[in-house]
Amino acid sequence: MDTTRHEVLAKFRDLPVIDTHVHHSQPYSIPESLEFFKDIKQRRNYEAFAFMPYHLSGSKGRHPNASLESLYYKKQFPGSWAFCGLQHYCDERDTAEGYLEQVKHYRALGCDGVKMLEGKPDLHRTVGRGIDDPVYDKFYAYMEENGLPITMHICDPADNWDPDKVSDYAKKVGWFYGDPSYPARERIYIEVWNLMRKFPALKLNLAHFGFFGYIPQMAEEFLSAWKNTRLDLTPGGIMFAGFSANPEYWKDFFVRHQDRIVFGSDCYNMPEDTVNKGGPLGRWELVRSCLEFTEPFKWPTMEKELIPFGFDDAMLKKLYHDNAVTYLGGAPKELDEARIDWSPLGL
Repeated sequence: MDTTRHEVLAKFRDLPVIDTHVHHSQPYSIPESLEFFKDIKQRRNYEAFAFMPYHLSGSKGRHPNASLESLYYKKQFPGSWAFCGLQHYCDERDTAEGYLEQVKHYRALGCDGVKMLEGKPDLHRTVGRGIDDPVYDKFYAYMEENGLPITMHICDPADNWDPDKVSDYAKKVGWFYGDPSYPARERIYIEVWNLMRKFPALKLNLAHFGFFGYIPQMAEEFLSAWKNTRLDLTPGGIMFAGFSANPEYWKDFFVRHQDRIVFGSDCYNMPEDTVNKGGPLGRWELVRSCLEFTEPFKWPTMEKELIPFGFDDAMLKKLYHDNAVTYLGGAPKELDEARIDWSPLGL
């Protein structure tokens, strides 16, 4: 018996869970990755996944076959969802018609939504345009008209722009944005608001809670101004520190917007790390601890104690399961396997 699994799960409520934010960008083979995902599903007692690709040629983990891989993992886990991503060439091939046709193509094969990293500062700079650029308008219009979900990473923690506060890890992986060639954090938020004003019914979910943990007024406006917007709980541990800095406000926020917040872990195709609290299992454990525990607790990677929400089972079922189904559009779209060529994956 895997006692680690049962020891971790025993801390939490026995409720159905859908992880709406799962990546497969680590440098493992597809057979290896499939075994990792099976282990993740079993260890965490998940009902289903939503697989999210990275998509940008020449950048780590982002490649032309990422959307196809998402479809493959969806096939292997019946009842799960797959998102596609936009392929960028960063030249004249990047057109409004091209982006639209990419999404239509993968939608026809069985994709359920689109994952965008274009709002993350390093990729924003690489692509060379804002997320509100008119070149995306046909794609956004298609997504809005068909009620299809977009999970979008925007910004990063505010400290990543501050040379006195940025972490050594962020600098190591290239997430320090003090160079003026990177977009300012405020600019990216303005682009999100511009986008939503153009497409007010867009089903847009901001990953990592939009990094709104210390700017609650923006979180309020984002969910209040547009009827189909969502926030996901992928850590970004900084957001949980923000919640703990103002716990009464944020608990009330969650209750008021309880149908618009979705669970995700931001986990990857890699072995579960049952020791390192900053590892994949630790991220999942952090989110559930903050939602379920009733007493303040210390988390190894954070300086101050975290103050959890202690939600009841009815609330947790919405956050862990029901909101995911609504956001993802109900039952997953069936794969059109007669049209799918798996050979680029070596299968």
